[in-house]
Amino acid sequence: MKVKLLISTIIIALFMAMSTATAAGFSTSITGAGEISSGQEFTLTFNVNGGSNIMGISAKLNYDSSKLTLVSSTGTNGYTATVGSSIVVDNTAGRSGNFSFATINFRATSNFTPGSSTTVSISDVGGSDGTSDIVGSGSSKTVSMPVAKSGNNSLTSLMVNGTNVSGFNAGTTSYQVVVENGVTAVNITATSADPSASISGTGSK
Repeated sequence: MKVKLLISTIIIALFMAMSTATAAGFSTSITGAGEISSGQEFTLTFNVNGGSNIMGISAKLNYDSSKLTLVSSTGTNGYTATVGSSIVVDNTAGRSGNFSFATINFRATSNFTPGSSTTVSISDVGGSDGTSDIVGSGSSKTVSMPVAKSGNNSLTSLMVNGTNVSGFNAGTTSYQVVVENGVTAVNITATSADPSASISGTGSK
């Protein structure tokens, strides 16, 4: 019985000795363009926050390939980067503190349309200081494509109390309207030349 207990103790001790050591963790962040236009190429930078002697990092790269095309990637601060479905970077010397480790250039596809957004993220993040594994946290960056402002700020009609303004012209910005005595308010309505444009200054005045 004592022999079995001794063997079990030795096995547990050996297992603990062979287990990989894990160092204190770090967080990540993704910085770069928050808004882009149709077909635009843009760059996102991948960063470590609170790192300690990090020589290598690996993470799963997540993005919607129907909206974004990966154009190119570069390691930063001495890191060599390999990027595909994952980001893997290596450095011959460890870095500590807050620093970037890679940049990735994306291009918006024709499926990324104005008024929509998409997210780029990294998950299953891990690092190494050459001796121990380091647990990292994931991060994400949302990129949106705003609807472009209209270049046409003209009106097609202008009415006061339901009556067309005399002499209305899209290029005229000032009018004089005569109302009857006792009128204390008027209702202004207008129609924009661009249906998607917004109009201010209408209503009861």
